[in-house]
Amino acid sequence: MAEIPGNVFPRKLNRPLPLATGAEGLWILDGEGHRYMDASGGPLVVNVGHCREEVAQAIYQQALRCDYVHPTMFTTPPVEELARELAARAPRGLDRFYFLSGGGEAVEAAIKLARQIHLENGRAQRVRLISRWKSYHGLTLGALAATGRTTFRTPFVPFLADAVHIPPPYCLRCSYGLAYPGCNLRCALALEETIQNLGPDTVSAFLAETVSGATIAAVPPP
Repeated sequence: MAEIPGNVFPRKLNRPLPLATGAEGLWILDGEGHRYMDASGGPLVVNVGHCREEVAQAIYQQALRCDYVHPTMFTTPPVEELARELAARAPRGLDRFYFLSGGGEAVEAAIKLARQIHLENGRAQRVRLISRWKSYHGLTLGALAATGRTTFRTPFVPFLADAVHIPPPYCLRCSYGLAYPGCNLRCALALEETIQNLGPDTVSAFLAETVSGATIAAVPPP
């Protein structure tokens, strides 16, 4: 382990990290004048670019009006407006939105929501979660159970829920050694087979990324 200055417990222990002192657009700046292209957006959370004046002003103006209310006690105009904007753009029938602080928390909430829906409808036997190998859903324990990256999962397997993983639609390194379109979407058939093997009445949810970004943007067949 490298000698790391300061009092922060770093995300990487093999070397000191550069000190980001500023950013503009897609560039991050350090104290020594180097510029780094931010090719992951934070990851993904600043994909409109760093230090946008209109974004900073919106944050500032909202902080002057109301910086926080507990969501079990109040709602706010920005929350209601964002929900309306999302509903206008979402597929028909998706018109309710639940806002959380990050991706891992959102995945945990989705898993719990699926369970709660089944309980409320008298389907307590639906407890099995299906996801894909090579997927990334987060590093909290519930989300990590669904995550299919073995490098992340292996040290914590004794603590993880018993999720079932199926092969991903990863044509470059197909789990079945096939090639699209001759494969007839064998990876999609794997989901049906797994549901049948587990018992359709035992499955709570299937958790999947539309594009598996943690596997270098593995785009599934059309």
